[in-house]
Amino acid sequence: LDGSSRPAVGNYVYGTFGTDFTTADGGRVMVVALTTRHFHDLARETGTRDAVDALESATGADFGTEADRYSYREVLSALFARWFSAHTTAEVTRALEDSVVLHERYRTFDQVVAEGDLEANPLFAPLDQPGIGSYLAAAHPATFDGRHLATGPAPDLGADTDHLTADRPR
Repeated sequence: LDGSSRPAVGNYVYGTFGTDFTTADGGRVMVVALTTRHFHDLARETGTRDAVDALESATGADFGTEADRYSYREVLSALFARWFSAHTTAEVTRALEDSVVLHERYRTFDQVVAEGDLEANPLFAPLDQPGIGSYLAAAHPATFDGRHLATGPAPDLGADTDHLTADRPR
C-alpha cells in the first residue's frame, strides 16, 4: 500500500518468531511461536529460559510481544539452535509434541512421497495419464459428501483442436 516491499528475511517468519533449526542427525524442524505461551514453552523445552530472560532484561525487550521476538530473532535463534543441534529429529519432535510450540519437520517433496504421506492423504489418488503412466494427482481440495472430486487425465496434445477450430454459426 505504501509502495515499499517487505524485506527478505531468510527463513524467518515475518513479524513474529519463527524459523527452522538443524538437528543432530541433519534433519530440519520449523518452529513458530505466535503467542507468549508458545514462546515460553520453546524457551522451557530448549533449556534457555534463564538466557532468554537475561537477554530480555539486558536489552529492555519484551518477548511477550511479537514485534520484539521478531526484532531479536537472530539472537534468540542462536540461543535455541544449540539445543536443536544436540538432539535428533525424533527427540526434538517428541519434546515439542509435549508443548504448545507450533512445529513440523522439514522434508523435501521426495521425502514426503517416499514416506507414504501422499497415499495416506485423501486429497491424492492414482491417475493414469496416457503416455506418462500412473502417478498420484491432487484432487479438488473441497469435499462434497465427505469426498474430494477426483481429477482425470489431461487430453492428448491437439485432441480438441478440430472441435475448437470448427466453423460454428454465430
